[in-house]
Amino acid sequence: MKYSTIALAALALTTAACDDLQVEGSLGRGEFDYLCGNPGDATCDGASAIVGITFDREVNPVVVEGTFGLAFEGDEESYDILPAAPNLVRQTAGFFAFVEPGITDFLAVDEDGKVADFAPMTAANMDALAIFYGGQQQQSVALRRFQEELIAAAPLSQGTVLGGGLDFNWQVQGTGVDVRAGSGNVIAVEVRDSSAMAIVTATARGFQASITITAQ
Repeated sequence: MKYSTIALAALALTTAACDDLQVEGSLGRGEFDYLCGNPGDATCDGASAIVGITFDREVNPVVVEGTFGLAFEGDEESYDILPAAPNLVRQTAGFFAFVEPGITDFLAVDEDGKVADFAPMTAANMDALAIFYGGQQQQSVALRRFQEELIAAAPLSQGTVLGGGLDFNWQVQGTGVDVRAGSGNVIAVEVRDSSAMAIVTATARGFQASITITAQ
């Protein structure tokens, strides 16, 4: 059996907004856009489709230590985003991460230092890691040969998928399945042999989840 490790630690922060993933301001003066903090965010763009999350919805709770950003759309050109409880939230290069579970408001502050609006964000500890394929949580899947498919890992809290970017490592044990490094919590797999069988394992923050891949 072949055994390999794919290091997919997502270290580079990005500023890509997730499609229609917004939080309405509590004062009704605008909307907070959720920004993907790194490629390991299960609620962002490519990953969300694999996990089965639809766009045009409110933001899921974020995982403790998961990276995310917020931008406010209001009457002014730019706003600073500040957490109301800085003891709960770490800020680095314009992005945020909760250091413990809880809820706090995030403030949109204009150039005059006035609060234009605010919105609450919630963080939870993950209690499991799951692997998804085709919009559903899976432990095994049979795939067609020579057809590239995407699988994604996501942190869970009581069965709910959590947002926030984490660093992921992937390991592959088996034969007949090619695994291509993807982006953070998403990888591409392709079955090459009719007798293929491989176990693909994702690890994040001390949690593991595996999926067994065979030929259809």
